[in-house]
Amino acid sequence: MGNYRLFYDFYDEMYNPLSKRGEERKVRTMELLKKFSDVKQGKALDVCCGRGVTTFALSELGYESTGIDNREDFIKRAKEATKKVSYKTRFLVMDAEKLEFEDNSFNLLTYLGNPLPHFSIDIFDNSVKEAARVLKKDGEIFIQDIDWISILFSSYRRTLVEHNPAGDVMISYHLELDTEKGFIKRLFNIPK
Repeated sequence: MGNYRLFYDFYDEMYNPLSKRGEERKVRTMELLKKFSDVKQGKALDVCCGRGVTTFALSELGYESTGIDNREDFIKRAKEATKKVSYKTRFLVMDAEKLEFEDNSFNLLTYLGNPLPHFSIDIFDNSVKEAARVLKKDGEIFIQDIDWISILFSSYRRTLVEHNPAGDVMISYHLELDTEKGFIKRLFNIPK
């Protein structure tokens, strides 16, 4: 995750499931799932769950939800949030390429909240193969993605000045943009 730690700390309210912005994201996620997912019940696995916003959305819709992420600090914070809500959600530290579940375990497998920028093409391919393995025969993989490459090219700026809801400023520098491999290398700076 490297330099993304500053990004997630800076936008804490957006990724905190107990904040107003986190609640808004949860509601939008629930609307997406209601509208576009054919699977309406059963066991759901939320890959790259972060701090749990999307996993809580699955729980609120009635799924028996499990969230996984490879970041221990995110899973720790998601577990802490679970103690403050009524969801029966579990969170596990796990590699998306090596799912520690039996074959045919889940009715729904999700990549929500735009986790794909954190994957290389090879890692995503391996993750989807694992997803297919743990998915039940009539299950569904639901992927939410924002095409950041197109967004960057449409009005590309090497340096961006970003603001969070608290009014803090963060400068992000795009050090490298590789459209063939599908990754962006960014450096974040929060002036004090």
